[in-house]
Amino acid sequence: MKVTEVRITKLKEPMGKKIAFASVTIDDQLTIKSLEVIDNNGSVFVAFPARFNKEENKSYPYIYASPTLKKDIQDAILDQLDSKPKTVEQTFGADPIPTVPASVNLEEPLF
Repeated sequence: MKVTEVRITKLKEPMGKKIAFASVTIDDQLTIKSLEVIDNNGSVFVAFPARFNKEENKSYPYIYASPTLKKDIQDAILDQLDSKPKTVEQTFGADPIPTVPASVNLEEPLF
């Protein structure tokens, strides 16, 4: 399995130890959302989505993955987190705003 896409939303202000949220796509087929990037006194890691049981004082992950897949996901997220932010042109191409073809009459109702 290969991580094919990584999306990161950096927080303007940290929420406790959380510094970003991330989602990853694996093999262009499976997307995992709500991953949290945690900075624990300089040690940055990725936390997978989990639910917390107050009665047992224990967290249960929503996603079970092999240790190698978890490492691949964490490495992909942390690599992109450290890289320079992309410009609009790098993300969307030279023309980020789609244009309406001249053949479309904007005066007529669509329906």
